[in-house]
Amino acid sequence: MGRAGDEMTYQVTALQADDFWPLLQEHLDRWRLEKESSSLDQGMSVISDWLLSLGSEFWSAIAGAVVGGVIAYMLHKSALRESRRERASISLEAQKALGHSLLFKTIRVFEGLNWLKAHVEEAEKQVTTTVPLAAVMTPIANVPDKVAFSPEEMAMLLSLEDDDVFNQLMLLEAVHNGILPVWERYPLLREKYQQLSKADHFDSQTGAATITVQPGSPLEIAIFEANQVARELASRAHSDTAGAKDAVIALQSLLSRKLGFRVGLSFTTA
Repeated sequence: MGRAGDEMTYQVTALQADDFWPLLQEHLDRWRLEKESSSLDQGMSVISDWLLSLGSEFWSAIAGAVVGGVIAYMLHKSALRESRRERASISLEAQKALGHSLLFKTIRVFEGLNWLKAHVEEAEKQVTTTVPLAAVMTPIANVPDKVAFSPEEMAMLLSLEDDDVFNQLMLLEAVHNGILPVWERYPLLREKYQQLSKADHFDSQTGAATITVQPGSPLEIAIFEANQVARELASRAHSDTAGAKDAVIALQSLLSRKLGFRVGLSFTTA
């Protein structure tokens, strides 16, 4: 029994030792948490006492800084809005300036082509079955200058989001500048057949001359070449002038809608 009792006592003691360390750890954790909580409370109390000790002057200064910051922020936002409005106004004025320049150049193109058309129509009145156009359409002393739309002008036009008008002006510039070298070349062709011809009769009052052209001769070939160019110039003068007029009207309408242009146009065509 005694031995059995000793064994029983040993078993009970062993069970108590196994439970001891978890219990100790639990007490230590609880003690640490209570200490941390106590330290935090003490810290908060110290901060609270310190804030209260600062006095009303400190808090007035803080309030003034906050109010001043809010006012400065509002003033800054107002300045930004005003700056955006100013930039928008400058942008609009810049667009209007480019629009005026573009419209002026387009009108110049129309006037130059219309002048060429008038010259052609005057010569066409004198054409007969025996008088070709090249014989009566004299060269032009001062061919109109080429017109170039600047990248800035075309970029502004593109920003107005009208592809039809943009394409019209792109084509107009190419058409106008492309036909002018032909007008400059035309006098050389006309001079060529004049050098080959010999007048049978010349009227000094009207400037009309009668010449004999042999079939297949160099003179006949020269007259044919000059007349082909003259007829092409006449056809282009009619069609290009009409296209230029349409472009001017379309551009003026677009600028009126988008930029508020108030430009009245009147056309005097030949």
